[in-house]
Amino acid sequence: MAEGRIRIQDVAAHAGVSSATVSLVLSERFGTRVSTGTAERVRAAAGELGYQVVEKNYELGWLTVVVDTKAPRRLLNDALGGVLQEASHADHAVAVVPVGADGDEVRGVAATLARVPRHRVACIARSEALDEWNLRLPESTVVVTLDDGRPGDQAHRCQRVVPGSEPAARALAGVLAERGHHEVAVVSDGLAVAAAIWTSSLEGAGLHVSGQVDVAPPGGGSAEAELRRLLVNGPGARRTTAMVCLNPRAVAVVRKVVEGSGLRVPQDVSVIVQDDGRADVDNVLPTSAFPAREMGRAAARVLLDGTLEGRARSRVVISVPRTVTGERRIRRAASSGEGS
Repeated sequence: MAEGRIRIQDVAAHAGVSSATVSLVLSERFGTRVSTGTAERVRAAAGELGYQVVEKNYELGWLTVVVDTKAPRRLLNDALGGVLQEASHADHAVAVVPVGADGDEVRGVAATLARVPRHRVACIARSEALDEWNLRLPESTVVVTLDDGRPGDQAHRCQRVVPGSEPAARALAGVLAERGHHEVAVVSDGLAVAAAIWTSSLEGAGLHVSGQVDVAPPGGGSAEAELRRLLVNGPGARRTTAMVCLNPRAVAVVRKVVEGSGLRVPQDVSVIVQDDGRADVDNVLPTSAFPAREMGRAAARVLLDGTLEGRARSRVVISVPRTVTGERRIRRAASSGEGS
C-alpha cells in the first residue's frame, strides 16, 4: 500500500481476485461475468480496507457510436479512429454499435440506444443510411456524413459533421488552369450537391465545364457515349483534357472510356478522383482526400464539451474542410493539355 493510499490492486490481493474483477464489481459493470459470491467478497474486501471508489472509476464516461456497416471500410475506420482519439483524451470509453439493413438488427440497435445514458451518441454513416434504417436516433446525436450526398429527413433531425468540398475543389481548379487545361468534365453517380460545388469552383478558376455526366441512371451506355464524345471530339474544336470523378463508379466508367479511346492517363487525360476509400485508383492518381478522421474528432468534441446537455438541440452543420494531397502529386496527375 503506497503511502497509506488503498489501491485497486490492494483490494484484489485481499479478495484473492484480479484487478479487472475488482474494477468490474466496484463500477457495477460485471453483469453475469462475476458470480454473486465473488462480487460480495470484493465489496467486503473494499470495505475492510477502507477503499474509496473514485467517482471517475465508478461512473465512467461513455460515448456510443452507431456505425453503418455498408459504409466504405477505410472511411469508417478513419472516422471511428477520430472518435476514439478524442474520447481517450477525455477519459471516455467508446461502445461501438454496428447496424445494417436487417430489420431485427435495427430494432436491437434502437433498444440499445434507449439505454444510453445522457444520449451521448455519434452516428457514422452514409447520407441515405438513416432513412434506410428508419431508426429514431436521439436528437442530440451527432451524425458524421461519409459522402457528399444530400442528407435525408432522419439526418436533418441531428447535428451533423459534413465534408466541405469547396476548399479542395478551388485548389484543384487552380492547378488545372495553371497547367493549361481549358475543358473539364465532371462525372458523378447521382451526387448533385457535390457536382454543383465542383462545377462552380472549376468555372471560378476560368475553366469551361464541358459536361456534367451522371453514370447513375440505367443504361450506362449513354453516359459512356457522352464521355467518349467529350474526350475525342469535345465542344467546338477543343477536346476535354481533364475529368473530375466524384465516386468509384464514375472512376470505373471513365477508365473504360479512356482506355477504349486509345488515350493515356495523365499524358492525354487528367483524371481527378475524390478519394472516398472505394475507388480502384491504382492507375489514376487520387488528389482529394476525404477528411474522415477529422470529422470523427469533431463529432466527439461536440459530444464531450457538454453543449448538448440541458438545452434544446440546435440545427448546426459543422463543416470540416476536405484536405488535398500533396501539391506535387496533383501536378503529376494534371497533364498540361498542350498539343491536344
